Amino acid sequence: MNSYSYNEEGVPTKLLADVDVLGKSNPQALVQNMKNTNEENRVDGIITGLWHIEKNLSLNTSLSVSYYNMRESQYRPALGIVADKNRIRQNANRNSSEFTFIWNTYVLKTGNWAKI
Repeated sequence: MNSYSYNEEGVPTKLLADVDVLGKSNPQALVQNMKNTNEENRVDGIITGLWHIEKNLSLNTSLSVSYYNMRESQYRPALGIVADKNRIRQNANRNSSEFTFIWNTYVLKTGNWAKI
């Protein structure tokens, strides 16, 4: 398979060749034209507090925040690539975000609850 197509006189051109007669893709078309970019961001944070109410009694609380963002862009050239029966589009742009908020509070008692 030639990576580039030929004109009527048999002279090679700068245009990429399409799928060959046997139905095989032109690998040069993928190498030169396929573009994929991915970007992922994540931020996590936690704030905690501890209050001593009495000698053996305390209150603990924590606030946790998590944010995740993903951005993806795909471009797959049609020229030179065999049509994929399972692929609906050649191009795709996707964004996904996730936010988690957790608040946890508890009382910690040490020692005895009452005199026995």
